[in-house]
Amino acid sequence: MMSTLLKPGYQSVPAPAGAILSLAMPTTRTGGVDIVGTGGSLVIPDGRNAGSGSLNLKGVFDTVLIDRLRLDLPRDRITDGIGLWGKARHVGIRRSRITGPHGEQKKRHGDGIQVGNDAEIDTLEIEDTTICSAYQALIAHRTPNGKGLKLLVLRNVNVRDEPDLRKQMSIALLLGDKAKPRTGPKNAPYTIVLENVWVDWPSRPHAIQFPDGARVIGAINYGVPPGGDFSPA
Repeated sequence: MMSTLLKPGYQSVPAPAGAILSLAMPTTRTGGVDIVGTGGSLVIPDGRNAGSGSLNLKGVFDTVLIDRLRLDLPRDRITDGIGLWGKARHVGIRRSRITGPHGEQKKRHGDGIQVGNDAEIDTLEIEDTTICSAYQALIAHRTPNGKGLKLLVLRNVNVRDEPDLRKQMSIALLLGDKAKPRTGPKNAPYTIVLENVWVDWPSRPHAIQFPDGARVIGAINYGVPPGGDFSPA
């Protein structure tokens, strides 16, 4: 494994072609990490507390598994938590916790987990995970030209508002655009599975949004899970 320092605190890690890369995330980061796949698989088996840096996946992967990752995003600047920008058959995010996304619609905003416009992911599965956000916890979609997701599974996931960071109302789980007079870039339907998903948000109508025509299995619960966060602090 090789890493190239792009700027202080920021690293790019190329994954060897066809290999299974197991990455030990450094602790107390202040910058982000780009992991660039070339056809293999990635495992972050015990992410622990990766500090205030973001994690971006680019390139091509067969499978990705991120386990026990904690990102405490900086409260004095805006950044995303996990960015999915590449192509993968399956991405799993498990037992992870992200705090601190915030921002404003007409300015810059941060998302807990973001699926990029040109990403191509067959299945994104998020489970046993907590996201505390003042903007969007998850932004995902499918586009008319086949980009984005085919299947999204949220299982034992809870989202909580961070009122001290909030600048304006936002949608907690933005899973696609509604139909518009002109065709939007993120409005194609796909399959969404919701299993034991909880959203504690200042506005119920802003808790979740689907694209028109989405196949939705399950529903969200409003409030906090009876047993507390699925991924505790």
